[in-house]
Amino acid sequence: DKGREGPGKGLSAGVKQGDSASGKVSLPSSSSSTSLSAKLTRKSSSSPSRKSKSKSSSPKSRASKANVNQNFLFTKIKCTCNHGTATPHLQSRPRPVHPLHDPKAPLRMLNQDAPLELEMIHVGRQTEPQTDAMVDRDTDDQSPPEKLLLCYRSGSAAGLQIQSRETTRFPYTVGENYCPESYPHSLSFDACFESGNLMYAFQRGPAEYDLFVRPDLHSASGHMQWFYFAVANTHTEKQEAQQELNPNLSCVSRVKFNIVNMQKNDSLFNQGMRPVMYSKRDATSETPKGWVRCGVPGTISYYQNKYKRLDMLTGAESGSNYYTLSFSIDFHNCKDTYLLAHSYPYTYSDYKVHLSSLLSSPRTSRHMRKKLLCKSLGGHDCDLVTIADFASTENKETGAFGVEESHIISQANGKRKCIALSARVHPGEVGASHMMHGILDFLTSESEQAALLRSIFVFKIVPMLNPDGVIFGNNRTSLAGVDLNRTWKRPVKSEHPTIWHWKALIRDLKSTYDVVMFVDLHGHSRKMNTFMYGCDDKRKPKPTVRVFPKLLSWNQYGRKYVSFADCNFQVKKGRDGTGRVVVSKELGIQNAYTLEATFCGADFGPLKDVHFNQTHLAESGRALIDTLLDYYMPNPMQREKAANLLKQASERKAARDRSERMAAARAAMQSVRAEQGLGKSTAGEGNGDSLEKEIEQASQNGAGGQGGGTVPAHQQNSS
Repeated sequence: DKGREGPGKGLSAGVKQGDSASGKVSLPSSSSSTSLSAKLTRKSSSSPSRKSKSKSSSPKSRASKANVNQNFLFTKIKCTCNHGTATPHLQSRPRPVHPLHDPKAPLRMLNQDAPLELEMIHVGRQTEPQTDAMVDRDTDDQSPPEKLLLCYRSGSAAGLQIQSRETTRFPYTVGENYCPESYPHSLSFDACFESGNLMYAFQRGPAEYDLFVRPDLHSASGHMQWFYFAVANTHTEKQEAQQELNPNLSCVSRVKFNIVNMQKNDSLFNQGMRPVMYSKRDATSETPKGWVRCGVPGTISYYQNKYKRLDMLTGAESGSNYYTLSFSIDFHNCKDTYLLAHSYPYTYSDYKVHLSSLLSSPRTSRHMRKKLLCKSLGGHDCDLVTIADFASTENKETGAFGVEESHIISQANGKRKCIALSARVHPGEVGASHMMHGILDFLTSESEQAALLRSIFVFKIVPMLNPDGVIFGNNRTSLAGVDLNRTWKRPVKSEHPTIWHWKALIRDLKSTYDVVMFVDLHGHSRKMNTFMYGCDDKRKPKPTVRVFPKLLSWNQYGRKYVSFADCNFQVKKGRDGTGRVVVSKELGIQNAYTLEATFCGADFGPLKDVHFNQTHLAESGRALIDTLLDYYMPNPMQREKAANLLKQASERKAARDRSERMAAARAAMQSVRAEQGLGKSTAGEGNGDSLEKEIEQASQNGAGGQGGGTVPAHQQNSS
């Protein structure tokens, strides 16, 4: 933080006595955070030699990573942020209790249900990309006002006591005219939770705020786009009193937000995209609501502002300008906590909870296996999920399924086809996780298509390639401060462990399976619809790489989302290090794609001018998997025959299992009667029908995967 330039300069008049005038935040001592921060600082301050790399992978540093992972429990986080409590009018207001800070309602329990109604796209004020001629637009609004009120200053990324090793620069600094008594009412802000991202919040008017999002940790490029924060104290005391007297009274508080340090020169916000909002009160009401699109129509705009971008290393002006995302929100509930985000958040905890639910269910767990691919740089699990038809490997003695995956390989005629899937290499592209959510649900379902797919393919899936970036609220980079999707050519095991292990696994899979396809899931911030990027060669064209995306756009599910016209198959300059290009050219897998899902919605078909929600994104993932049948089994008669064979095999297996349970139940019943002195003769004189009914009941009660030989009620009643 030495020499940091930012809003912290000149804030000594408005912060508690003893705080540095430079805005430096003193964090509590922590062995885990100190060791990790020191390690990252050593990497940045010295040249990455072989010797330093070996030190970073010492047992001591690995232990520090483990400590970081242990602290990542999201139940007790010591907040080091400035929530504006130094100002008298904010001291009387409690800071917002985000679900993460409340152990009774953790973040993983947020209502993730999609909206019941379709949410339309409303084109805002600015519909064209910005040009240099627009720099002076709204100049008066974007100049720092004479009085700015500090409402929030983040102490560390996601409240986990880690700060960036790079100097953080912002569009403007606050001078000595800072006055904490500027406004009678102010919002409370918070971003100290998983995937949260907000660095500073300044009040510049009675109901207007300038926000600075936090750059990616340890990244010199910044990559400012993802935002996710909580607000409370949205209504004045007078409004709250009025609503207490009359609960049916509509009390709307409109607030304008300006995020002034965005970087991209264009955004889907100019094509009608709206941010998302979550209300704690609405989520627990009689008709609960989850995430919904928000923003007053006509108030959302994205444009180039007057502030010059500053080089992260030198602090000099880079020649280009920052961009501002401006939107107004109507808050309807008094004494409520709201969450605002760029798009539907999907955190590391959300992923872990979903995966745990699949593995704990008897119906889905028999189709999937999970193991650790590797540990991330921050010590978090990067999981490898395998989905296939394990039923053929059932152990007749124990009743367990899929004891060894090698049994599948040995029974297959030749090499079995394998599909490699991955997602979330870019943390801010949350739509990729929603698509992966749909893929996992579909592949583990009991539908005929899913059963047929599991019998044909082995799916190797890495649902979250960059868990560190997701946890800390980064937009594009990992904890090493690099874009992992540009490191596929020469990944370094100590710095890019997830990419190194995933690439090595795909290479090893080729010796065991016929790896026929690789798909990496992403989100796109400047194009509508869902589409694919492939790898063609101008010198040696490969028309076949266009077949699968075309079939995806024709699929019964994909036709609503996928636009083949938006697909691109040329490898642009600077894309040589991406996953699809390296897998295609270096590993020799021709069908290597990137599946991109828009943050906004569709501009064609039945969902034209409609925002994509979680259900739409999940169905896009299902469409990807369903198209595999169209591609590898295009003959409907052949597919129907294969489905019938699977159905018959399943029925035969069910009949065999039922017969085994009946035999075990009959033996158990006879054993019980023998112990009671009834003997075989009694069982055969007039009690045959009763015995058969009891056996039938016992076999049905034991049909839930409990194994044979269970005697439920008869033995207890007799005893």
